[in-house]
Amino acid sequence: MLYFLKEDIIKLDEMIKKTKEDLEDALKSIGQSVEGESNTWHDNSAFDEAQRLSSLYSQRLRDLLNIRREVMVEDYPKQIKNVDMGHLVVVKDKDGQIMTFFIGSYMTFQDEHDEINIVSYAAPIGKALIGSTIGQRVEFNVGNRKISFEVLGIKLPQKGVPWIR
Repeated sequence: MLYFLKEDIIKLDEMIKKTKEDLEDALKSIGQSVEGESNTWHDNSAFDEAQRLSSLYSQRLRDLLNIRREVMVEDYPKQIKNVDMGHLVVVKDKDGQIMTFFIGSYMTFQDEHDEINIVSYAAPIGKALIGSTIGQRVEFNVGNRKISFEVLGIKLPQKGVPWIR
């Protein structure tokens, strides 16, 4: 199972819809690139590009639909004893820098207007933070680097915050 918050399922469904539309456009372009002559598909850059896009969108759509089949909806947590998906987590790194992360769904959808770091529970940092408590130190690897955080706080997100849609 892949766990998603409600607003991320909506975003996933929007992404599936957009990918279907892009695939339809690519398939139409294939047809348009060979209209008229029977041999125009040969040495036809418009045909080649439309075929490449068609293949790309087909694979993306399969991947997204496979993810959608595995989705399990999760509500926001009601308690803040341990870090869980849907929590805001305040951490301090070894240099004393304080950061806040929102632990999100399997797939997260952050845009340029989000003022907070949104991480998937399945990402290395998300895996390390899930289940941790205030005062606990967590470590995880990103590539060859070992990263360490101290959990300073766990919060429930507030309704009306721009990144909670």
